[in-house]
Amino acid sequence: MLMADTMSIFFVILGMMLALPGLWLLCSGLWPEAVTAAADRCHRHSWSSFLAGLPVTAVMIVVTAILFNVLGPIGKIAGLGVVCLYMMQAHTGVAGLATAIGRRLVMPNDEQRGWRSTLRGGVVLELAYLLPLLGWFVILPASIIIGSGAANLGLLSKLKLTLVPTNSALNESNTAAAGRVGNYEQFSQSSVMNSSRRSLLKLLGVTGATLPLAGCEGLISSLTGQMGQSIPTRLTIAEGQHIDPAFHLLSRAAYGPWPGDLDRVRTTGTERWIEEQLAPDNIDDAACDLRARRFETIWHDPGTCYEYKKPVLREEITRHTLLRGVYSKRQLFEVMVGFWTDHLNIDLEKGDCIYLKPSDDRLVIRAHALGKFKELIRASATSPAMLVYLDGKENKKERPDDVPNENYARELLELHTLGVDGGYTQTDVYEAARSLTGWRLRTGWRKGTVYFDPNLHDDGEKRVLGQLIPAGGGAADLDQLVSIACHHPSTAKHIATKLVRRFVSEDLPDALVRRVAEVFAATDGDIKSLLRTIFASDEFKSAKGLKIKRPFQYIVSSLRAVGADTHAHQPLIEYLQRMGQVPFQHPTPDGYPDRAAPWTGTLLWRWNFAFALASNRVPTVTVALDRLVDALGAIGVNGAVADDGLRPGRLIPYFIGRAGSTAELRALDDYVGTHVSDVGDVGRANYRAELVALVLASPAFQRC
Repeated sequence: MLMADTMSIFFVILGMMLALPGLWLLCSGLWPEAVTAAADRCHRHSWSSFLAGLPVTAVMIVVTAILFNVLGPIGKIAGLGVVCLYMMQAHTGVAGLATAIGRRLVMPNDEQRGWRSTLRGGVVLELAYLLPLLGWFVILPASIIIGSGAANLGLLSKLKLTLVPTNSALNESNTAAAGRVGNYEQFSQSSVMNSSRRSLLKLLGVTGATLPLAGCEGLISSLTGQMGQSIPTRLTIAEGQHIDPAFHLLSRAAYGPWPGDLDRVRTTGTERWIEEQLAPDNIDDAACDLRARRFETIWHDPGTCYEYKKPVLREEITRHTLLRGVYSKRQLFEVMVGFWTDHLNIDLEKGDCIYLKPSDDRLVIRAHALGKFKELIRASATSPAMLVYLDGKENKKERPDDVPNENYARELLELHTLGVDGGYTQTDVYEAARSLTGWRLRTGWRKGTVYFDPNLHDDGEKRVLGQLIPAGGGAADLDQLVSIACHHPSTAKHIATKLVRRFVSEDLPDALVRRVAEVFAATDGDIKSLLRTIFASDEFKSAKGLKIKRPFQYIVSSLRAVGADTHAHQPLIEYLQRMGQVPFQHPTPDGYPDRAAPWTGTLLWRWNFAFALASNRVPTVTVALDRLVDALGAIGVNGAVADDGLRPGRLIPYFIGRAGSTAELRALDDYVGTHVSDVGDVGRANYRAELVALVLASPAFQRC
């Protein structure tokens, strides 16, 4: 009897481990998201879902048979429980299978909400089950097996272990597809690529032993800390009265230094660091990926994103962007992603943009951030999000007297290429709009994908910026228009001006703008070449501390400077809202301004954030301040002052990249003299936090 009870316990545990995904998803309130994830698996990978479900189902049958037939009454009760858990898990996947079937049956003008797709597909499955013999003995068990496999694969996605495309895969895919008519659909279909073997083995090696807990943010924080995303035991500081060159580079070409970055740049040299950053695919970013790749809506195609509620989409793309900025080692890439996001601005809140922007961010901005400017503009022109935001999908010629919609054509010339003073005329805008007619967005099956309708295109002759676009070009008119605009001399000057303003100064050095424009023309808009020219220039090297950080840069650089641990939940995002720069929420097409004046009205919120961050009063953000100041050697044993003025003299250079001025040191010395008498752990903790907060709130730190 004891042996039977022992075996019962063993098989119950084994059965529950196999059936746990369904219970875990249900109890976590994630069933709708799990169904959506399973639907996406079934939609693309039904055969692999079947293969994944076979071993789980087979083992479940064996376990249940042993429990029912060998282990007596206890086994029968346990077997019934295991079967119930298995069916809960399997039917999560079956609901996903029904949703996938329903998507294929979507009707014109249907909003394609998840419950409608599931209902349609469920009716089809139920009718299929009624087929004689085939329904009960083939379709029903097959759907359960597929559902079981899809649910398990969906669980892996919910546990943040799904591998997603590397930047190199995206670039290869997009390069192969660039220039084709309607190539955005091809981008979408080719976006899911295999990660490198090295990344796969590393990720599995780190997480394989802790699979049941892999969704825990605390575990992710611990793992990333072990992978080097932590504060070193010893930190050096900048020296001299002028900002350290390496610190200056990290403040402009990155979102500020992470603890230890200054030493690394000094060791490798600034030129080598720049070249490493210009090849982001060669930089191991696995630690950041553990935090940022978890948001599944970032990787879905537009049609799938319609299955999610708007708050989920808004939160995930915002958190993903913020986490990439804070933790990515591909810092220059992230800075350029921010630059092009502003340049090709799309507001989430207009129309269906919130469903379409995740794929735009992945397949347009991130895929081309360091590539060729013309390819970036071409991809953006047929991006579903851009077609909605600037009304390109409404631009058509259905009747001879139809007038084209000029919204996108105007912004293409005014903001994206030539610039407001680029020399184009209203006639050029009109002719460009004619060239852009006929690009449409599907609203039914394959919702959110782009296609070209030749029946709605103005196929006559056009003349844009003095160049002829012959009649009969069809979809190729768009490519000719993009080529004409991108090769115009005003475009080279416009992009050079914006890059120099972003990386050098608001007071534009004309000589540098001319050189960058010449490089743009000579390299056909190669973005990497433009950045090399800027960072190698004397104008860049001498423009230290001249720019005011925008709110996003201020918050991210603060988090990086103190080595904060966060997963970017709403309490942190609220500070960006208060300061006025939440990603993807600027309402007008010009993007967030890159000048100081618009941002000086929110300084109070910067000060509030500095004190809240240093005091660990930003919910969901943790700062190991003791470890940071110990690494700086700023605090002596038991919190005693190690040397007169030592702490301010080391904290200021660490945060601002140069020795403190007389006024800065005097202000902090006065604070030290007033508060050094505080005793006890609480007093010392408050003292450290306020001292660091004063530096973070200082004018010097708010500049870069």
